[in-house]
Amino acid sequence: MTLYALILFVHIASAFFLFAGLSLQWLAFSQLRRSSGATQVKQWVRLAAFSARLYGPAIGVVILSGDILARC
Repeated sequence: MTLYALILFVHIASAFFLFAGLSLQWLAFSQLRRSSGATQVKQWVRLAAFSARLYGPAIGVVILSGDILARC
């Protein structure tokens, strides 16, 4: 496996993580509007916080690996 193939794999995998994290955050915010009690609100806020930890680093990896791929 070449270095280019490895960087391309990392780029695509981090794009999937970015999509998954943003999808989870969208789900949490849409369900947050429908929640009726404080326990439900805490659950959805916890999911939104987790999704931010998921897609936060993925954004950086997508940008960095995309920059490397653009220079090759």
